[in-house]
Amino acid sequence: MRTLFNGIERVLDVLSAVLVAVCLAAVSIQVVMRYIFGEATTWSDTVAACALAWMTFLAATAAVRRDENLVVRFMWAKFGDAGKKIIATICHLIVLLFSVVFAYSGVMLMSITNNAQVEGLVLEVTWAQFYSVSVISAVLMILFSLEHIASLWFSGARR
Repeated sequence: MRTLFNGIERVLDVLSAVLVAVCLAAVSIQVVMRYIFGEATTWSDTVAACALAWMTFLAATAAVRRDENLVVRFMWAKFGDAGKKIIATICHLIVLLFSVVFAYSGVMLMSITNNAQVEGLVLEVTWAQFYSVSVISAVLMILFSLEHIASLWFSGARR
């Protein structure tokens, strides 16, 4: 399972980097077209916003996998190994709870926007397709949080 999650983490990193490039390219094209040629594009703002949103969610998911989320570690020196394990578990449970709520709200948002089209794109894309990143990220965050909790309590080895 760890090998699969390592692969998913690498894919998330690569996709995040590609989406940064897409966002930069879309904004650059918009600036050049608007200020040099005097003809603004209709699609570049939408593409940049979508790429930025997807990049944010995917990079946050990778951060959960690497345990780079905000955790109360400044107090760890005052606790023994058992205290550290309990604090880490509480932090992962909070991320898990957030992810479950996030997944549920993403599914609700997708059901509401299922037929609404994103304006400004040549392709027909619904807002539900755009918002699917929230559900994808939330499900992966749930799995990664469970992995952290399991590694704390069952394998004895901390990441």
